[in-house]
Amino acid sequence: MSAPYQNDGEANLAALQAGVLRERVQRFCPETKVPTGTRMSVMAQKLAEYHQKHPRKIIRQRAPLLRRKDYDHLLQILDSMSWRRYNVKPKKKYVNAAGVKRSAGRAVAGGSQNFVMGATLGPLGSSGFESQGPRRGLGKNTTTVKNKQKKEKKRCLELWHAMRKLIKQIDSSYKFTSMQVNRNFLGVPHRDRKDRSYQYALSLGNFSGGALVAETDNPEELVELETKGRLTKCDGRRAHWVSPYKGTRYSVIMYRCLGKQTPKLSNKGKDTNARERW
Repeated sequence: MSAPYQNDGEANLAALQAGVLRERVQRFCPETKVPTGTRMSVMAQKLAEYHQKHPRKIIRQRAPLLRRKDYDHLLQILDSMSWRRYNVKPKKKYVNAAGVKRSAGRAVAGGSQNFVMGATLGPLGSSGFESQGPRRGLGKNTTTVKNKQKKEKKRCLELWHAMRKLIKQIDSSYKFTSMQVNRNFLGVPHRDRKDRSYQYALSLGNFSGGALVAETDNPEELVELETKGRLTKCDGRRAHWVSPYKGTRYSVIMYRCLGKQTPKLSNKGKDTNARERW
């Protein structure tokens, strides 16, 4: 599979927060008037046109490789799952308030097979979300293995505990509440708005390409993280996407949607364990 998203494309920039996008247009395109209420799609287009002439710097980094034994164990679990039951059906397209075409499903779900384990959030009082969540009107479901995965509960728990152990070895203070497991995720540009902290990302499988590209704290820089076999610390609250790839690509994302909100990380330098340049 391949993803169509280019590093300075309009879709990538539209995934930014509205205030951040407005600030960048005013900074890089001072001749452009940005009145209140300007559609995000218009601002994203202006910024994309600017970056066609002034491409952003790409910082390529990677974290240490997992031990082969651990990588093979995780891949065996993922390969053994019945992925057809996790197919994400195409959703009807709609135009959001920002003027951007989106799917009615989650951004990370587009075109892939996936499921979530651990804490999930939804409208308070709806099925499975009877417990009060982190804010008014939001409910939470903290069951580790959901009904959708009950036939594969043993494999799911094996994956959950394996990731707990691996993350503890590199970041003993980090405890994730949730895990997103994907097969052939298309990499739609998005921000993980419900995250409360940074996350860890890992990809596995027989594929080429498929790096994780993310915004940094510098509007003129992006970071491209090689996550294949590399458990990588990054902040999904910044816009990010997956570069084109071929083959079968699994990705496992460990994150927190409950607990104290922590400051947003820069996705580079001391804010990540991906420091080796490539």
